[in-house]
Amino acid sequence: MYLKLINDKFYESSVLVKEPENIAIEVNFMSGRSIAHPVDLPVVYTTSGKAGDEIRDFLDASFPLMSRRFVELLQAGGVDNLQLFPAIIRSEVDGSVWEDYYAVNVLGLIACADMGNSDYDEIIP
Repeated sequence: MYLKLINDKFYESSVLVKEPENIAIEVNFMSGRSIAHPVDLPVVYTTSGKAGDEIRDFLDASFPLMSRRFVELLQAGGVDNLQLFPAIIRSEVDGSVWEDYYAVNVLGLIACADMGNSDYDEIIP
């Protein structure tokens, strides 16, 4: 079985989380391979949120973000292919910091499309 996590399209929030800007080009969270290149820790995401705002447990992005709570639920369900990098989310509004998050590299990809019979634009060579 193959599943892909995506953001909840019905989750309503004005709080935006932006991806880190200081990740080296050699670090690829979308390849399915383990990341060996050094990564500055914690990985810093930024947000328009402020103290008291709720931050979602999962952000599907080039550098996926998961809360510790979400990672623990996945691991309790048998998921064992996550490479975790400690992360924080820092408010651009008031400097508040949310801890207990991870930048997550999902290890392993599944070839699940008939590329010869598909129309697509290659985004990662």
